[in-house]
Amino acid sequence: MNWRGALFLGVMAALAGFSLSLVHQATAPVLRRHLLAAEEAALREVLPGAATYRYRTDLVKGAAGGKVRLVGAWEGIPSGMVYLLDSPGYGGPIRVMVGVRGGRITGLRVVDSAKETPGLGARVRESWFAGAFLGKHDTGGVGGIASATVSSRAVLRAAETALNLDRRFGRR
Repeated sequence: MNWRGALFLGVMAALAGFSLSLVHQATAPVLRRHLLAAEEAALREVLPGAATYRYRTDLVKGAAGGKVRLVGAWEGIPSGMVYLLDSPGYGGPIRVMVGVRGGRITGLRVVDSAKETPGLGARVRESWFAGAFLGKHDTGGVGGIASATVSSRAVLRAAETALNLDRRFGRR
C-alpha cells in the first residue's frame, strides 16, 4: 500500500469517528428521556398507588453484590419504598427494581438483563416470574427457572436483599 492509500484510510477513519460522535451527541438526550420515562413506568408498576416518588441519596452496599439506590415513594406520608439493585447474573449484572410496602413485595421488574442468554436467562423478564414475588414477605417458595438457574437466583437474591433493606431502612 502506498502512502496515498494509507492517508485515504486515515481520513476515512477520522470522518467515521467524527460522524459517530455527532450521532451520539444528537441521540444522547433522546435516549436519556426514554430511560427516565421507562424508569417512571417501572416505578408505577412496582409500587402502585403512590402519587409521587422522591429519590434518596443513600447508597448501601447490598448483599446482592452491587450498589443499592433507595427510592422513597410518598403520598404525603410514606407509602413504601422502591429498591433498585444490581445482582450478578450469568452474563453480567441484572438490574432489578423491587417495590416494598409493609414488609411485602408490591412489585418486581427486571429493568436490565441484556447480557443474559436469549431464551434462557432472559426469561427472568417474563411477567409470570415477577408475579411469583407479589405479596411475599420472603422469597421462600419462589422457584427458579429451569435452565436459567444463575439468572433466576440473581433475581431471588435481589428480592431478598430489598426485603432485608426494607427491614433495616424502609421505615425511616
